[in-house]
Amino acid sequence: MKLLLATTTGFDRVLTTQVLTHLGWQHYFVASITSDDVADGRPAPYMLFRAMEAAHVNDVRGCWQSATRRWTCRPQTMPGWGRRSGCGRALRQKSACGKNATAASYPASRLCRT
Repeated sequence: MKLLLATTTGFDRVLTTQVLTHLGWQHYFVASITSDDVADGRPAPYMLFRAMEAAHVNDVRGCWQSATRRWTCRPQTMPGWGRRSGCGRALRQKSACGKNATAASYPASRLCRT
């Protein structure tokens, strides 16, 4: 299985480039999409679509959307962000979702310990 990784962020291009360069992570991603790259940020799905385009991925159902911050774990945010894009699955960090998070709280999601 070939795994393609892309990052999407609400940060601007300058800051994102600085962070990825400082961490030495830029080579892990086939695309790095920032809010500068799209007309509308989250919860619009455009950053994901731009990442898919850069990675030459044609079927959004094969994509996984990951959330690492508490606001992106809220059930009301998932329909706006991950589901609106048509992602097949979502990955949630349990620590970001709260200590009482359960899989039932996040349909079509997987919770992982961090």
